[in-house]
Amino acid sequence: MFVNVRRERTVEASEMPWRGEHLPPRESDRWATLLTASGLTVEQVEDVLSSDAYGALSAELRHAEANHHDLDALLPRLVAARSLDDADDIASVLHTRVARATARPAGSGRTRKRPMLIVGLIPHAGGQMTDDVRQALDERRELIEARAGPCSVAP
Repeated sequence: MFVNVRRERTVEASEMPWRGEHLPPRESDRWATLLTASGLTVEQVEDVLSSDAYGALSAELRHAEANHHDLDALLPRLVAARSLDDADDIASVLHTRVARATARPAGSGRTRKRPMLIVGLIPHAGGQMTDDVRQALDERRELIEARAGPCSVAP
């Protein structure tokens, strides 16, 4: 059970569809579109989306995006790097490849851009979403930043 501070009512866990390994529908569609355009076959995309490692892959994609990596260019390059025909779990393989390729923020060095992280820990949610989802995420970001206060990482 969770308390919704803004609306002063109790929210049951069952009312929170994005908790745990579930992704917001728009984000799931976004990653599916990205995977489809990456050079994977239709069957491979279906395997990735139904894999237990898909949650970890989507989190790694969000982290890479927060560090200013161009996923539209990066993922096809990582898919083409080596064959996935003998992979037991393509999502797990892609997760590892993305993690290794994005270990450093994009533009590391003189042109380094600051990661888009909430209190230095949580990747900022980007991409297309409805206004009410954007508002809800912005409210949560503000609450997290207020709660972290002086403990947060300096920008």
